Amino acid sequence: MNIGQTSSSSRKTPEFQAVILAGPGTNLSPLTQDYTRGHGIKETVPKCLLPIGNRAMLSYPLAWLEAAGITEVVIVCPFSHRSLISHFVHSESHGSFPSLNVKIETLEDDESMGTADVLREFSGRFQADLVVLPCDFIPPPELSLSTLLDAYRMDTEEPMLAALLYERGEVVKDGPPLFIAGLNEKTKTLLHVPTEEPQDDLQLRMSLMWKSPHVRFTSRYLSAHVYVLKRNVLELLSQRTDISSIKEDLIPWLCRTQYRRATRRKYGPTLVKQGGNPQSLALAHSTIQRAVKGNALATHRLKYMNGSPGNDEEGDLESELMSPQSPPTSSAATSEPASPRIHASLMALDAQPKGGSEADISLRCTYVAHKLDNGVATRANTLKTYFEANRLSLKEGSYVAPSVHQPSTAAAAANLSSTPGNPTAPPDQLIDRRAQISSDSLIGASTRVGERTSIKKTVTGSHCTIGKGVKISGCVLMDFVVVKDGAKLDNTILSRHVVVEEKSTAKDCEAATGVVLAAGGEYKGERLEQFDYDDE
Repeated sequence: MNIGQTSSSSRKTPEFQAVILAGPGTNLSPLTQDYTRGHGIKETVPKCLLPIGNRAMLSYPLAWLEAAGITEVVIVCPFSHRSLISHFVHSESHGSFPSLNVKIETLEDDESMGTADVLREFSGRFQADLVVLPCDFIPPPELSLSTLLDAYRMDTEEPMLAALLYERGEVVKDGPPLFIAGLNEKTKTLLHVPTEEPQDDLQLRMSLMWKSPHVRFTSRYLSAHVYVLKRNVLELLSQRTDISSIKEDLIPWLCRTQYRRATRRKYGPTLVKQGGNPQSLALAHSTIQRAVKGNALATHRLKYMNGSPGNDEEGDLESELMSPQSPPTSSAATSEPASPRIHASLMALDAQPKGGSEADISLRCTYVAHKLDNGVATRANTLKTYFEANRLSLKEGSYVAPSVHQPSTAAAAANLSSTPGNPTAPPDQLIDRRAQISSDSLIGASTRVGERTSIKKTVTGSHCTIGKGVKISGCVLMDFVVVKDGAKLDNTILSRHVVVEEKSTAKDCEAATGVVLAAGGEYKGERLEQFDYDDE
């Protein structure tokens, strides 16, 4: 992996550039609390380096980007996290991503900026269309980023935005809040996203119903906060300095431009200028390098989408819907939509009628919806969802009992973190044969487990020491945790360097880095921070 360098092998503008937003992780406190070790030396705990399935959280989006062929990546993080993140992304022991050219940009730790403000701040770093993603989105193996990229590439209307939605699981207490999206499922158009958590009433503009009478409002999905943005959106941000948050401001605003004529009239030229046909650009970066004209390709796809090879009819959907007629009924918002005619522009500049009104410019937001049947996706942005992400990792790989061949100590040392589907288990001599470790657990390299210890449905990191007669169930133990004899842990997260003294019990707890749980202590439903206890 190249850090902070620009490859000289190719001078052409990349098809996409990616930005990973790696914030401080306030919602994951106390796991992200700064750690004070000996002599008062303070170390930061970057959210993006917290382990999920014994892999750093950041490794998931990096691997996802690399698999999709994106090579230019910018990570934006607090200044105090830079050195640790830089060490991780180039460390051979954590696995490298050789095709990625990674640059790290920083913000002052005390600087309060929204995510859209961050894009505005570093807009000069980006020359291509942008893939924006959080460091905490954990995609299942079945979900490829190429699915979203292809939806953006293949859309003949050259959308401003392509958003990734994923089907939520069962609604549970303290889970993600409801996310009500307005979708046209036939045309894959994203028409509405909430600007805040849903209330009892949903207020809508009549122009939305005229624009798309078959819009369907659903709480079935959650937003992955993974977006493909047209490069021109960054120019829009330079004009609209009041847009601060991607989630709460930018995405709802882009959705509204599809049915607000005054907004299209004012900002449409900014959003559609400098064509950059996505299909042509994709071909330029393909390995085939066929000389296919953009117009011919778009025409072919338009005919294919209409389902009739000979049908080249173009219809103006907006003018049809805005013409005098009976207003859409309320039932249209929930019924299955009929198939509308597709109005497609072959080139971006063609979308702006010559001598016509800017209000007729076609501005579109599309989406991809990932279904639960095709793998569980999650965002590890709260303590509950972070816990759930680790539990999901147990389904991808399992512990190999010591009676079966284990990798050598040298091999284990070269892989400090297990990878889903190929977990690294400690060698025989580190696991007592009388210990019971369930097949749905992960054990990191160089971890010792004492006799008569039981470990079930637990992710245990590297270099941990588990004593005798310990019972651990449904927990996450990060690297260098010490659990002494007779302790009992249930549904608990222990950060690095936590020490659990003899016969201590903890249930439904989260402990910050370096915390010591007192001998014989009983902890239930607590968030344990380092300043509450003296290191021993």
